[in-house]
Amino acid sequence: MEYQVRRYRIVDGRMDEFVEFFEAQLVPLRERFGFRRESSWRLDETHEFMWIVSHDGDDGFEAADAAYYSSPDRDAVTPNPLDFIAEVNTSMATRLAP
Repeated sequence: MEYQVRRYRIVDGRMDEFVEFFEAQLVPLRERFGFRRESSWRLDETHEFMWIVSHDGDDGFEAADAAYYSSPDRDAVTPNPLDFIAEVNTSMATRLAP
C-alpha cells in the first residue's frame, strides 16, 4: 500500500464549494482508478484542505496517478479543480500504525 498526503491552499471564500466538489466528483473518480481516500480535513484558519490518498495496485501509485491525470474522465471534470486551489503540496508517506 502506498500513501500520499495532499495539502491544498484553497482560494479564499471557496472552501465550502470545494469540499462539496471534492466529495461529489474527485473522490468517486479517484476510486474508479483504484485509489482510496484514507482521511480528509479542512483547516479553516489557514484556508487549507488536506487529505491522504492510498493505492494498492500492482502498477504502483505513480503509474496509477499518471493514468488518472491523463484520462479523458479527469479532463472532463468541471469545474477545473484548480479553480478552487491556489497552491498544491504533495508528499509520499509511510504509514507507521493503524
